[in-house]
Amino acid sequence: MNALKYTTPMKRKQLAINSSDFWIKVTRVLGQNYALVDSQDNEKIKIFFIDETSWVFDELEFGSEDEAIEGLKRNNFIKLSDNKKLQGFVYLPKPPFSQAEYRNEPMYSSGKYWK
Repeated sequence: MNALKYTTPMKRKQLAINSSDFWIKVTRVLGQNYALVDSQDNEKIKIFFIDETSWVFDELEFGSEDEAIEGLKRNNFIKLSDNKKLQGFVYLPKPPFSQAEYRNEPMYSSGKYWK
């Protein structure tokens, strides 16, 4: 029987995200995607999409915070701080947030799941 060979662990970089005001989208039973809206050094606004294990799996860039928030609302994300009922049921990912060197097909930035 051949022994399993493991490759080098996936390289990842830590991201500095200053926002802590989570948006959440329930995707399935006991599954959700988290989003943080964060301003960048280039005066652009990014939405970072994060899973339960603090991995950033996608991101979108916008010209303003209002535009980013409108996009989140249009795509059924809920601002967690505005929903007391939901706050008691979710476990928030904690910093540091990491991004893999290699990512699977982007979910939201591909346009497939973003209106």
